[in-house]
Amino acid sequence: MTRLIDRLEAKGVVVRKVGIGDRRLISIELTATGLAIAKKAAPTFESVNRQLLEGFTDKEVEQLTGMLRRLSENARRLSA
Repeated sequence: MTRLIDRLEAKGVVVRKVGIGDRRLISIELTATGLAIAKKAAPTFESVNRQLLEGFTDKEVEQLTGMLRRLSENARRLSA
């Protein structure tokens, strides 16, 4: 992950911001270049997402999203 962020930072897509009071806390933020890239990429991601969820009802998508969110939370707790 660090190498990926290093490369994105070198290309001017993201910047690291060190936390105030705790230098261990670092946030990664998009630059203007990164925002422009994200805006261009959004329609492609939306199209792929629609294709992946084709045939699912709105309720099923909501259930899937909730389950994936819980999995993500469990994974974060495991790594803590």
